[in-house]
Order: sequence, then structure tokens, then C-alpha cells
Amino acid sequence: MPVGFLLALAMVFAFETCIGMLPEHTLFAPPYEQAALALKGELVDKPNSFDMLVIGDCTGWAAIQPLALENQLQMTAYNLAVNGAQTYLMSYVLLKRYLSNCTQKPRFVILQLSANALFYIWGMNADALKSHILPWFRMDEDFVHELSGPLRSVCTKHRILQLAPSFNNQFFLKKGFWPARITQSNKTDYEGYVNYYTVQKGFYNEDLDPSKKPVEQVVDIGKHFKQFSLSDLNTTYVHKIITLLLQHGIKVILCLTPVRVDEMQIWERYNLRARLNAKIQELFGGYPNVIAFWDLQDFASEQKYFADASHVNGSGAALYSAELAKRLKALVPSQAEGSA
Repeated sequence: MPVGFLLALAMVFAFETCIGMLPEHTLFAPPYEQAALALKGELVDKPNSFDMLVIGDCTGWAAIQPLALENQLQMTAYNLAVNGAQTYLMSYVLLKRYLSNCTQKPRFVILQLSANALFYIWGMNADALKSHILPWFRMDEDFVHELSGPLRSVCTKHRILQLAPSFNNQFFLKKGFWPARITQSNKTDYEGYVNYYTVQKGFYNEDLDPSKKPVEQVVDIGKHFKQFSLSDLNTTYVHKIITLLLQHGIKVILCLTPVRVDEMQIWERYNLRARLNAKIQELFGGYPNVIAFWDLQDFASEQKYFADASHVNGSGAALYSAELAKRLKALVPSQAEGSA
């Protein structure tokens, strides 16, 4: 065998070995969002017994503080909401895993919805899988079974390529001059973020993200909003989530998260809020386990409460969570009596 080929092979092996040995804290930058998501994937495999779960998209991930709910309700809670690009398909899979492993079923599930999710136009595709799901969540059959044939092939290919550490960590290699990032990484800083996410029980504070830039003015909304084009994928999986909870005898509370005042003013031209509420009632309100639907889009809706165009900041999350807790506190006693 030629010496040059053996030398090249040795260099590839050395490179792969080095990449495979990189500590996790060197692979990402603050605020380590992927660690917050990975914790949720790990949590659902454990024998938990939370009284309440939050299921939803990233606007709920950043708006609903379990600790605020616990303080008001004397019930345990966890925010299982994920990035909107992971869709309610991933939420459904995580919920199934949680219910399979929990020692006690939740009494309530807060199913958070948003216009962003219900009008989500991208669906589940190869790019979404590669960028937002496969690096962070297990590809067990319960997940793969929900995918179309071509997307299952993407998962199979990913499993094979994951054997190479450089592929498994390609998201890291693509982000700038990685040797400098390795030397600048801080294990203590990383562990601090992971501890924060653990203590906050799934809540993600947008104030932690140094890349966030406040948006001064929302000047328009997407064409799919104006045309009222609902997401087949997300509406299908919201149905599946509610049905799964019905099978387990678990009550559901539907709620909408804040929308900025300036965006809501654009909504008024298309009567979007009233149409959206009517559609939610039509699609999901008929389930016997859906006990409430709260449109809370105008709570914490001022621009000062937003980290960007769509997600509330920490102050907005505190205000929204307080309102949600107040409503839950009024609802919980009667529901507790009814289930006794």
C-alpha cells in the first residue's frame, strides 16, 4: 500500500480522534441552547412525576416559567416546549416518551399555541431534521415511525455518518475558526448554564442570548398569515397530542402566547385574531379533556417585553407567567374536586 495513502489515512484517523475527544463545552457558544434541549430529551426517559407539563413551541419555551407556576399553585411543573423548527411532531414524541416512563401522570398539560406554529409553512423536511432534531434527540422508532419514507432515509444515513466524530460535530466545525474557540471555551461557564436550565425546569430566558437584537418595529407579517394558511403538520400533531392525553385521562388547557402590539395592529387589517381563535375552537375545542382556552396574546405585548420580534424577554416571561398562574389558580380547585 502506498506510503502516501497510509500517511493520509493516519492523518484522517488522528483528526477524527481529536474531534471525538473534544469536551462538550468546546462545541458550542453561550447560551448553549442545545444543552437546554438535550436536557428535555434526557428528562422524558426518567421516572418523573410532575403535576403539570407545558407543551409548545419556542414562544412558550421562552414565556412560561415553571417555577412561577409552582410558587402560586403548590404543584410541580416542567416546561417541555421546544424550538419551533422542531415542530409539534417532536413535542408529540417527547410527550409519548414522558408518559411511558413517568411514575405518575400529570394532572394537567398546558398546550401552548401560537400563530407562528399554526401558520408554520416549512413543515418537516430534510433541512429541519439535520439542523434542528438529529443532533439533539434520539432517533428511536417512535420518532422515525412518524416520518415519511424519504425522511426515514435521512435518519438512516445520519446514523451511519455519525460513526465519524467530525460528521457528528459538523455543526461545530462550520462555526468559525474552531481552534480559537476551543482555547477560549470555559467549562465552568458551560456548567453554569446547564445548571441554570436544570433549575428553571425547561424554561429558556431569551435575555441569556448575547446575539439577540431588539426589533424596533414590526412592519409586516408573512403572506401565510394574511392568507390564513394553516400548517397541516402542526395542526395534525396538536390533534395527536390532545388525543394521546385523552387516552391517558389528562386534562388540557390551551393557551396563546404574547404577540407584540405593533404586530397585532397589522393583524387587525386581516381580522386575524378573531379568525385564529375561532379556528382553534373549531379544531381543538371539541375534545372532552380540553377544559379551557385562553387567548393571552395581549399580555406582556409591549415592545419592551420582547427580546426580538416573536419571543418575550425575561421581564415579559415573568409577567405572562404571573397571569397564567392566576388563571390556573382559579381553575385548579374545581378541577381537583372533579377528579377526586
